[in-house]
Amino acid sequence: MATRTLRSAILVELIRAFKALLKTGWKPKRNITDLFKKVIAPNAGAFKEFLYESWQRDAGGEVGLLGSGSDYTSFLHSGINSLDIGSSNGPTDPVWHYHSNYDTYNWMTTFGYPGLLQHAAIGEYLALLAFTWPTMRSFRLMSGTMPPRLAAYEDDLKDFAAEYGVDIDLEELDDAIETFSALVNKANALENQARALQDADLIKVVNHKYAHFQRSFVSQGGLPDREFCKHVVTAPGLDTVTFPVVTEGIQHDRLDDAEEWIYKTVQAILRAGEILKT
Repeated sequence: MATRTLRSAILVELIRAFKALLKTGWKPKRNITDLFKKVIAPNAGAFKEFLYESWQRDAGGEVGLLGSGSDYTSFLHSGINSLDIGSSNGPTDPVWHYHSNYDTYNWMTTFGYPGLLQHAAIGEYLALLAFTWPTMRSFRLMSGTMPPRLAAYEDDLKDFAAEYGVDIDLEELDDAIETFSALVNKANALENQARALQDADLIKVVNHKYAHFQRSFVSQGGLPDREFCKHVVTAPGLDTVTFPVVTEGIQHDRLDDAEEWIYKTVQAILRAGEILKT
């Protein structure tokens, strides 16, 4: 939880830190891993674990779907790698007056989180993240995690179709995810080779692949009925959904839409693989 004032305060402090770095002659390698293991979590004042351990305990080490309603939305639906960092309230915490006039610094320091220790920890993590990414020689963003997530989303889609009694052909989606997985593995191997050889030109090639493959998931015309949303893998509906147009086509008996967007999604996944191809 954080009020608009506190979120702004964290960003202002980050800007001050970067201004001081620039004065020393520091230059980022690019515009703006495991840094969770370098920041101590408040842990109700005990300070006996890292943010990574808190994340593993409270969220099971899972990275959730990006939905809507936040500042990253325009980047996500433009095919730019995005990240959402935050914390949530506990079972005995007071009700947070989200996006209301009562969402104030006074409420947060009096009721929400006196001492703002969690805010300080997240601010420290973001500072490390913002400092480390521009100075790393390679991104290390892929780590092979996306193919199994796509496969899991497809499994969810199969279960969803079965729940609605819909028989829909997902063989091409199966094949596309399998092809994408193989190309991700090759890109990761190329990255490891570039690191081992300390080959600056090869590292630049890998970085370019990692920076741009997400753009293949963007549908230029936008999704039906919500053209601002363009990502074919994840988009907001009543809830955040995966393979959104296919899922909603099944749900609302628009099977022509579902089949059309299976094809479009397959092509997007294959295009992403082509960018990663070595």
